[in-house]
Amino acid sequence: MTKYTKEQLIEKGQHFFDNPKVKKMFATEDGNFFYPENPSYCFSHAKDKKNKWFEIFKKVEKTEVKEPKATDIMTVAQLKNYAKENNIEFEKGLNKQELIDKINS
Repeated sequence: MTKYTKEQLIEKGQHFFDNPKVKKMFATEDGNFFYPENPSYCFSHAKDKKNKWFEIFKKVEKTEVKEPKATDIMTVAQLKNYAKENNIEFEKGLNKQELIDKINS
């Protein structure tokens, strides 16, 4: 009989999470999965087969959240004033992104 680690069960059981209502599952190390509405089925199966049981959750991809800089939300006039107040020299006629790049450099 194959015994799976918790990490292997997480990989093996990800298809259960295609259903948006499913937030967690129970699994036994022999590869059986049980919905959380009836955890006693998992516990009973694990006890009968002398297996460990695990609670598994949907894998969540880590996403990087970029904090906006103050210059990203300033108007062109505000950018020009900010540059002048901070003695940042810039050429006339720069567009907003060019001003932001100049200030952030």
